[in-house]
Amino acid sequence: MKPFDDDVEGLFADLRAEDTARAPRFSALFASARAQTAAVKRPVRSSSAWWLAAAAGVVIAATLLARQLGRDAGPTDASADPVSYPSIESWTPPTDALLRHVHAATTAPPTKFGSILDGLTTGSTSSNPYK
Repeated sequence: MKPFDDDVEGLFADLRAEDTARAPRFSALFASARAQTAAVKRPVRSSSAWWLAAAAGVVIAATLLARQLGRDAGPTDASADPVSYPSIESWTPPTDALLRHVHAATTAPPTKFGSILDGLTTGSTSSNPYK
């Protein structure tokens, strides 16, 4: 070791001995902490009563809500429904008007080597129905 390291090691040994001489015993610290804990009295709470009251309140509220919803629902018989619904055969999708109907697209046969990307480039003269 270098002489400087020996000096530093000696100084730390002196500090360690000084700390050891001043430090209180663990048993004394532990006894003091126990005495302080015993002096502080914790209030005894009846938390189970609160939980029981809260659970009863939830059950009562759910029962009242279920009864009210049962009154508002009305008859559950499907034959008593006054609304007549159209058949599925007469239904038209609401987006039907948004579709573009091109006569050439429905009548022209598809090309053998055609692509969806045909007609997207400028100058293309492909007969793609998706133009």
